[in-house]
Amino acid sequence: MGAAIGLLVWRFICEFYLLFFRTADDLREIKLNKLGQPPASEF
Repeated sequence: MGAAIGLLVWRFICEFYLLFFRTADDLREIKLNKLGQPPASEF
């Protein structure tokens, strides 16, 4: 039971980490669009 809760907490932490960086990327893209710069190419 404790291992399952630990895995759920770990997943929540990882998802929050990814969400944070994805939001930062989206905000950076919005900022660049407002400045008139083309978005960086993604590879």
